[in-house]
Amino acid sequence: MLNSYNHSESKFTFVPSKDVAGRYNINWCTESDKAVTNWELTLRYIENSSENKCQKYSLDMRGPHHSFFQRKLNMDLNCTNVCFSTSLDLIFNGTCYHIKTLLHHGNISTSPSDYIFYAKNEFSKQHFTESQSPVNTQSNGEHLTVHWFLSYIPATEYSMYLFGDSTGQLPKDVTNNCTVVGRRQTEVVCSLWVPYGDYRMRLQHLAPWTTGSIFNSIINRDYRFEHKPENPVPVTHNNSGLLWISCGALAFVLTLTVALVLVCRRIESKRVWMQWIMQSVWKRNSPGMCRTRVVLVYARDCPHVMRLAAALRTLLSRVTDDPVYDVYCPERWSAVAGAAGEWMRRAVTSPDTRLVLLQTPALQHLHRATGDLTPEHPLLGSVAVYRQPHGADELVTLALRLLNETAHRTAQYHKFYKITVSGLEVDVVPTVTPYRSYQLPQDTLILLRDLDPSLFHTESVQTPNEENRFSNEAPLNRSSLYKKECVTHTTNRIAHERRDSLFGINKEIRGGLSLMAILCAFLLSTQGHVT
Repeated sequence: MLNSYNHSESKFTFVPSKDVAGRYNINWCTESDKAVTNWELTLRYIENSSENKCQKYSLDMRGPHHSFFQRKLNMDLNCTNVCFSTSLDLIFNGTCYHIKTLLHHGNISTSPSDYIFYAKNEFSKQHFTESQSPVNTQSNGEHLTVHWFLSYIPATEYSMYLFGDSTGQLPKDVTNNCTVVGRRQTEVVCSLWVPYGDYRMRLQHLAPWTTGSIFNSIINRDYRFEHKPENPVPVTHNNSGLLWISCGALAFVLTLTVALVLVCRRIESKRVWMQWIMQSVWKRNSPGMCRTRVVLVYARDCPHVMRLAAALRTLLSRVTDDPVYDVYCPERWSAVAGAAGEWMRRAVTSPDTRLVLLQTPALQHLHRATGDLTPEHPLLGSVAVYRQPHGADELVTLALRLLNETAHRTAQYHKFYKITVSGLEVDVVPTVTPYRSYQLPQDTLILLRDLDPSLFHTESVQTPNEENRFSNEAPLNRSSLYKKECVTHTTNRIAHERRDSLFGINKEIRGGLSLMAILCAFLLSTQGHVT
């Protein structure tokens, strides 16, 4: 490599390379002109010399020859100084090296420059001179691959020849069919298409170190081989082989059978375990009773709405005398948390379970995506989430999805009961009981009647569409009128005192349940005992 610069300083460097073992990089900067035609470098060495003796080496003493090269230069530079770079290989340890370099101007040479260096590395002379070169061949049809492993000898400059098996046949230069691979440049791979037969390949190094007599044994490498089709794997009919194959197949079948049995037992154990959990969750505290169950589903909301839900749960449990399941109740959640999803699926699909859905704007925000669903933003809809999640929140969304999926398979009006609050009317699942919805407080008694008709006389509670629903003639209706006014007052407060709740969205639920609301709920809970 040639670089130019305009400084008059002349210097020479001889440093080891980090990539190739035993390689040293040379950089020589010297005066030059446009008439330079060749660069010549000679490397000699003196063994068994210390570093101090090397520095006192007499230039008149000539050591053995190591490397020599001469490069033609085609310079057309308007520079007074140039830098030459090259690399020399197979530099071994503990040796004093004498480098002589000069430039040629046609038939005229410049005065040589001499430099002395002492090499310190981890490679001895035998490391290179006694290296071996194993070869691997592989035949694939008439395609032949020959892989040379040169140990510690880098293949910087080389030629490759292929000799046929015919006597007197000229060798074929296949250098262009070979490639140097590996970071250390010590492997050569040749790819050839030749007929089957016996061959000999020769790798001949052409690097500058080939001029040294100490490397004569490694300059040329010959390898003989036979290029033939690969032998097919023989098929034997030994009975012992069949016996071993049969034993292996039998062992495999037995192992597979044992694995299947273990998997089936695990599945059955899990099924029994889940069934036991569900039976323990649904089991009534009092033995011998066979009553239906009521599951109350609602979305977590502000404290006022949560107190309303708790009052509704108390009302349902006291009036219907059935167990009322509320997943937000700590005792109930601790009982079903182990298999919460399966518990909710059975609650929705079981014929012995009735589901009361308290619909609020919070429930609607959980169930439906909001946001700008314009063609420019078709997938940017958002769903409300809680700032402080609860494990039962997922059960509410699961219940809504199961309602939409399974409502058509059941007698809806005897299983699902949708409730809304006056002033907060929403319809989250319009396909479920589309012709009946209970609005609190005015439809409270109708809800209780539909949940447990045995607690009311037929003429005590009228349908929502009838006029004069409450009459002053019956004691039950007079009591209901009083309680209706109480609940109406409470519900109006929820509708008109709505304040920020759990969701960070524009349509937050606001509500305000005071002590009066709780008292009204408890008054309603005694409705079943009024005659």
